[in-house]
Amino acid sequence: MNGQGTHPFAELIKRGANIRPKPILERQASIDPDSLVAIFYKPGITGQPKAATLINFEMLNLLHGQLENIGQFLTRVCAPISIYHIFAEMVGVLNVVFQKCQAVFSAISPDTVSAMGVIHEEERTALIGSPVIFRDILTHLGKQNYDLSSLALGVLGARPMQREFLRRLEVELPVTRVTQSDGMTENVTLFASAYWAGDADQQRSYSSMGVCMQRLEIIIRSVVNIYPAEIETAIIEHLSVFDAQVFGIPDERYGEEVRAWITLKPDTSTCTTDEIV
Repeated sequence: MNGQGTHPFAELIKRGANIRPKPILERQASIDPDSLVAIFYKPGITGQPKAATLINFEMLNLLHGQLENIGQFLTRVCAPISIYHIFAEMVGVLNVVFQKCQAVFSAISPDTVSAMGVIHEEERTALIGSPVIFRDILTHLGKQNYDLSSLALGVLGARPMQREFLRRLEVELPVTRVTQSDGMTENVTLFASAYWAGDADQQRSYSSMGVCMQRLEIIIRSVVNIYPAEIETAIIEHLSVFDAQVFGIPDERYGEEVRAWITLKPDTSTCTTDEIV
């Protein structure tokens, strides 16, 4: 890859070939495990996005846990998700450095054809992404034209999935393990003890628990966080609108779709959807 802002990995390694060990060791010794290492913006449960500050220890601790539990499957990763999201950063970007795996970001948003093409051409062993990319692969009419036999692991994030869908993945895809990644940005995708998010959980069996209701003031469409308050404010600015309520409804593919109830002003005789949109 060439272009402004891009650097071949081999070139980066070459630049450090003549650096003596002493400055590196001194630099490592100066880093506190509790020092801030990254800032990610998260939706929160109300209002505008909020900055979550992450420290060295928690990020490295999670990477070590991934290596111990599913590291053997993460040697060649296909990640059709945006790298500004904590999911892609931890399972995709940092794993390249931490355990020397290979990662391909096939698209900045869910793209079924590009993901299947990468798996086929580069024999990816793991696919990580939102449920919509997995669902679209299962239903894609051209799926038989791609060799997906190298896949061993599927990691889904963004929202809980029904057990029937997970079973279908295991039957129709060659994966030997399907994992749901459930967590919060400030905890680096893992839950912490005594950290209350306001979500309602349900224990399905002795070893299975999942979020059954999220008490959020946002709509999560696939991996996109949508803020109803912002849309409502824009709608109410229309001269014919008295009030508006924006909400999400269940959708089989995207998880949620956006809908709105609109009340017109009493003196408004006619007003179409196209006029408001």
